Amino acid sequence: MIALNETWLVAYIELAHSYAALKNDEEALKYYLKAIRIANLTGQEIKDNLVFQRAGSIYIGLEKWEDARVMFLMCAEQFKTSFSFFNLGVANYHLGFYDEAEKVLAIVNLMDSSNALTWAYLALSLLSK
Repeated sequence: MIALNETWLVAYIELAHSYAALKNDEEALKYYLKAIRIANLTGQEIKDNLVFQRAGSIYIGLEKWEDARVMFLMCAEQFKTSFSFFNLGVANYHLGFYDEAEKVLAIVNLMDSSNALTWAYLALSLLSK
């Protein structure tokens, strides 16, 4: 078995960011997921919120709602940004978890009450219930 070098985490994150900057979502996602696996295997904490945000955004673009939900759930637990909560709410809405979507989007509305998309998804969640 190969021992994982702890510096690989930073290398994979930077490589993923490079592919994301080049708009190569497939490669970026591959390296974001490798970075997350390395962090889990070595017990390291990922301190860069862009790892989860960009991976989740790629999943949303691919309409892989369950995977996007997992990414934004991890991001929202650790970083608590309106971006991560909003996208968690969007993923919940598309999965049919309307109660969860409503709760999360209400938090987003408190964090940033100027986002019209938050109002739209909140209204859709309430109508769908």
